[in-house]
Amino acid sequence: MFGGSRQLGEVYEKQPFDKLLVTIRGDDPEKMRQLAEFCRRRRVILSKLVIGEETVSESDRQIAGKFLGRC
Repeated sequence: MFGGSRQLGEVYEKQPFDKLLVTIRGDDPEKMRQLAEFCRRRRVILSKLVIGEETVSESDRQIAGKFLGRC
C-alpha cells in the first residue's frame, strides 16, 4: 500500500496482509507507536525501511571501475 496510514484499517479489512513495511520520513515516535499497536492487534509483522550511507573504499572503487569502465 502506498500512501498514508489513515486508510490502513480499511485496506486491511478488505485485503488482510501479514507484513507492513513503513518508510516514515524522520522519527515520529507517536506514528510508530500507532502502527506497532495496529500490527500487534492483528499479528502483522512491522518492518521499517532503512536506507543508509557507507563510504566506498579505494578497493571497492577499483572493482567497480572494472565493471563500469571508470571510477
